[in-house]
Amino acid sequence: MNKPEPIVADNAPDATNVQAVCRDCSFAVYDDQTQTGCKLNKLDKFRERGVEITEAYDETGRNFFIVEDRFCVFWRENGWEELPVWGVPRDKRSDAALAARVRHDVRTKIFSVVYIDKDSSLADLKKTANSLRSGDLRPVHTIFCDNQSDIDVKDIIKIAKNSGGLWGIEKIAEEGASKQRCLDICVKKAKSKDHIFYSFFASGYKVPKNFHSDIDSALNDELMAFLVLDPEGDHENGEVPNGFVAQVNVHKKIGGNNEKPFVKKMKNVLEGQECQYLMIPLSQIVNLP
Repeated sequence: MNKPEPIVADNAPDATNVQAVCRDCSFAVYDDQTQTGCKLNKLDKFRERGVEITEAYDETGRNFFIVEDRFCVFWRENGWEELPVWGVPRDKRSDAALAARVRHDVRTKIFSVVYIDKDSSLADLKKTANSLRSGDLRPVHTIFCDNQSDIDVKDIIKIAKNSGGLWGIEKIAEEGASKQRCLDICVKKAKSKDHIFYSFFASGYKVPKNFHSDIDSALNDELMAFLVLDPEGDHENGEVPNGFVAQVNVHKKIGGNNEKPFVKKMKNVLEGQECQYLMIPLSQIVNLP
């Protein structure tokens, strides 16, 4: 097979184009002036996913790869490990140690919503909160959404403080607010730059230990791409199924569940852009009991 014509590329990752330029990445492997691979084997994994990898060169004659239509969260500039901002000890700078450090740094940041209503008991809330806290990967921020429950707020605060991460309580004042409406209110609190995805659980649901770590592995080890993970439960009459996951930024951009369910909006948008593969069943990613 003939190789694609090389193209001239600018300096690495471009914030305006969806691509990853390997040229000055610390993990790029070179034979003289020609890139031959990636120390983290991400190029091979991208290829497995059907991602286009093109060859490029710069004005110095150096040849390198560009990952098209995808960002690479593992990209680090040459010498990054010596910069004070990263705080990498000198005895932790072997290739293996740096690979482990980067993998730790790129763990998926998830914002979780725990929904509580009049049907929720204190035991239900403890069950869900404890399962989140004992997960292999905890949410970085958990919002306890109190939709006019009978649980004393002091008890909710006590449970929230033991959640193992940042937490908040959202008291819903609206009469008759649905789960979808409550989810929209809570997602507004999430900052897109701090939280990539959100997950939703009703009080009483036991979150599998591997729930969030499976999502993280799919994104960062398998390099899968998705915007929504749907448990394929009930989305009618204001419902949100347990374990529903979506990108925070996307939820905000299309107005959440305003006027019609977020899931229906996403299906229409993705069909229109011929990228339905970005919404997949949760069971394809998370090994559910």
